[in-house]
Amino acid sequence: MRTNIVTILKRQGLARKMAGTPVVLKWQFWTVGWTTDPVTGRRVGTSAPQTETVMAFVHFVGGSTVVRQNAEIAVGDVIVDFAPDVTLEGRDGLTFEIAGVRYGEKKINGVLTMTWDAMVLGQKLGRSLLLQLAT
Repeated sequence: MRTNIVTILKRQGLARKMAGTPVVLKWQFWTVGWTTDPVTGRRVGTSAPQTETVMAFVHFVGGSTVVRQNAEIAVGDVIVDFAPDVTLEGRDGLTFEIAGVRYGEKKINGVLTMTWDAMVLGQKLGRSLLLQLAT
């Protein structure tokens, strides 16, 4: 039996649409003419807020052995599986809103996230991120 990656990706996309959760991506788009403040390192100039709603699989972390085995993951964190074509890079100040709650990306070691991502015939089926409550 031969695996058809196109069929698998279509089914994944359909499952996200039918059973996924809406995640609102919010970030700042900087117009031409911005500069970096030499003291603070922050961007200075004109920006416009941007939003995009995507469907994703959302996993809320509870008190389990996963939390005890991986110190980076804490109760209240969220693991989100996005479609492989969702753009996350280059979006300044990117936050994620799930059911009215705002989250930010939590930095973790790359080995852990590789254990979450599934591949078929060298093609990623999704992109997993660990999120924490935004402060």
